[in-house]
Amino acid sequence: MQWGQTSAAGRSNILLKIANCMEASLEKFAVAETWENGKPVGSIPDFL
Repeated sequence: MQWGQTSAAGRSNILLKIANCMEASLEKFAVAETWENGKPVGSIPDFL
């Protein structure tokens, strides 16, 4: 099924699953983004 043919509830569920996976790997994303921007890893906020 194509994205445009998926119901709003179905799209919402897919996006929530993606968000949960990203949140579970938040520290990895933060480290990768920090390196990508050329900043030291120590500049990652403490709330992670």
